[in-house]
Amino acid sequence: MKTKIFLLAAMLTICSLSGKAQWVVTDPTNLVQGIVNTANQVIQTSSTAANMLKNFQEVQKVYSQGKQYYDALKSVHDLVKDARKVQQTILLVGDISDIYVNSFQKMIADENFSVEELKRHCFGLCQTAGGKQRGADRTENRYFSQRAFDERCRTYVGC
Repeated sequence: MKTKIFLLAAMLTICSLSGKAQWVVTDPTNLVQGIVNTANQVIQTSSTAANMLKNFQEVQKVYSQGKQYYDALKSVHDLVKDARKVQQTILLVGDISDIYVNSFQKMIADENFSVEELKRHCFGLCQTAGGKQRGADRTENRYFSQRAFDERCRTYVGC
């Protein structure tokens, strides 16, 4: 019986310990195909990167052209704005000139107007407003001189 138990124990020991040996399996065609696929992916990625760089350069060129157009448009807008200011100034000067000429013509057409009275009045205003003037002769002032006033009167009045 002892032998039977011994054989049974030996059998159980042999059956319970199974061998798990593995063999190295290589598939050269699969390995080559993996390398080829990886190389193709690298080529595709590099061409995608090159295309993206070209697209970025195009976007940069379009942006710089757009900026140039914007700057030119802004300078034209500023020029037009300045031209409008000049136009308004010229129109204002024209309106003031019209008012001056019309008022002067009304003044000359007035029956109570005399050139001699106007000269006395203007020179009186000049002397009171001028205060101390450089030089001894007040008639040297080019805006209020007798000669300049006479020339203006001849122009407008015709005397």
